[in-house]
Amino acid sequence: IQKDKIQKEKLGILQVFGEMIAHEIKTPISITSMQSSFLTNIIANVEKNRIEEDFIMKRENYEALKNVTNMLIETSQYGINTVDNLLTSLRDSVQDEEKEAILIKNVVKKSIKEYTLYVPELKNIKVDIIDNFQVECSYNSLKHVIINLIKNSYTHNGSNVKIEIRAKNNKLYCKDYGKGIEKEIIKKIFDKFFTHSKSGTGIGLSFCKLVMEDIGGSIKCESIVGKYTNFILDFPKKS
Repeated sequence: IQKDKIQKEKLGILQVFGEMIAHEIKTPISITSMQSSFLTNIIANVEKNRIEEDFIMKRENYEALKNVTNMLIETSQYGINTVDNLLTSLRDSVQDEEKEAILIKNVVKKSIKEYTLYVPELKNIKVDIIDNFQVECSYNSLKHVIINLIKNSYTHNGSNVKIEIRAKNNKLYCKDYGKGIEKEIIKKIFDKFFTHSKSGTGIGLSFCKLVMEDIGGSIKCESIVGKYTNFILDFPKKS
């Protein structure tokens, strides 16, 4: 009986993990498919202008080809990083990941650029870097912490939500002026697999907590229903 129970628990975890991977990489795969079709059209246009054995490429096709190639590279990397982060969240530690000195402004800008690649309609994001402090962390992990917070705002409030990201005194504030979160839910939002969204996996905010605690920092959430939600990331100060 005990063996069967353990087996069922393992299968349950595998099912949840499978659903999370499917959910998280669906967007990168969709974008890759779309860009591949665009690439096929570019090649078809080049073939039309073929002169005997030579292919003539117009500048507009060259620029389009360059943009598609860059987007495919970024999208593929995003998908790989997403799976890595899911695996990390199941291991309950990011301490083995390679750490580097990161300026907070750089990772914030990169996070916004990367996420809005998939959600271009999300444009109302204001960044205010009062202190461009330095963090010792895995660049990829910290980037996905910020992406998770932006994604959380978008998922619960839509593309018109106003988001403010501010850095000051070794703290990063990610605030949205959306629906807000009830107090009872705030108590659970950092628990692994907890979600109050139909499309959520319950892994994003628990991953954020995991990363912040592993580098000696913390994350908390403050919210007033109908007014705002504010995530506060407190980073350890470098000695």
